[in-house]
Amino acid sequence: MMVFKIDNETLRSIGLAIAAIALLLLFIYVINRFFKLIYKKIDSLAGDKINGLSLKSYQFLSPKYTASLIIGGFKVLRLIIIVVAFYFWLPLLFSIFHWTKDISNTLIGYTIGPLKSLWASFVDYLPSLFFIGIVFFIVRFINKLVNFFTKEITNERLKLDGFYKEWAKPTSVIVKLIIYV
Repeated sequence: MMVFKIDNETLRSIGLAIAAIALLLLFIYVINRFFKLIYKKIDSLAGDKINGLSLKSYQFLSPKYTASLIIGGFKVLRLIIIVVAFYFWLPLLFSIFHWTKDISNTLIGYTIGPLKSLWASFVDYLPSLFFIGIVFFIVRFINKLVNFFTKEITNERLKLDGFYKEWAKPTSVIVKLIIYV
């Protein structure tokens, strides 16, 4: 008969691992219960607050089908939450035992590395985003100005020599096209 001796550190690690597993299972249970309540609430709102998609008299989606689509979206969200929780739970579990800490660091690195890269790319893109915002507001202002002059010429409040009011709308379309290009 072979007897295994387990030191206190290993026993503590096993206890922490069991607690981590229990916490994950409890989290998944709570998430599932929460989303079941959401599904029931959405299903009960079908027809009252959740209407189908219709155009005039033709109904593309019934209220029940629309509710089932919304429930499907929430099911995908629930799955994403559970997968993300499991992914971040794994490094926690691997960090409990000293011989698996490297796996924990690798898993965290797989997440932190791309997030750092994404953040750096976002920060590098901010000047361009600011420029796009300025151009957007300038183009919007010019379009309002063109619409104003088009309306004034069409209503004959503004008269230009040699420019007929019938030309106002086609000219505004051409000017807007040039602005967008």
